[in-house]
Amino acid sequence: MKLNYEDDYTLKTVFDLALHYGENVHIADIARRQDIPGKFLEQLLLKLKKAGIVASKKGPNGGYYLAKKPKDINLKQVLESIKGPFAPIECAWNKDYIKKCPYFVDCVFKDIFTDIYKDVSKKLKAIDLNKLIMMHKKKQKLKGLKSE
Repeated sequence: MKLNYEDDYTLKTVFDLALHYGENVHIADIARRQDIPGKFLEQLLLKLKKAGIVASKKGPNGGYYLAKKPKDINLKQVLESIKGPFAPIECAWNKDYIKKCPYFVDCVFKDIFTDIYKDVSKKLKAIDLNKLIMMHKKKQKLKGLKSE
């Protein structure tokens, strides 16, 4: 499984909002801090809003913010909010795929990729935005120690 630009930008966007939890954040600020093209970010935020990951407020003090607490949003939710299950092949997560594939029942690859999907899903579920914030703070602290 490979992350593309949309996945990368999605993670960076949600992480930025987590770092600024409790604030209404302007698109331009996220775009600048995370080096994401503004027009692309607008589309991403609409998808994240539709998925219930972010919300927005209009007006002079408006902007985007996380719809839930950082501890209540995990990486699996974030990645799957953009394009569905994060799996190498559809039959790994879609049991109705049996209708599309005559090899579904006997396929050894399906079993392998289903196991991989389950493992990756478990790992992504275990990492919430709060954990990312803590990891970030730890790295910043180490970075500060190294530059002294």
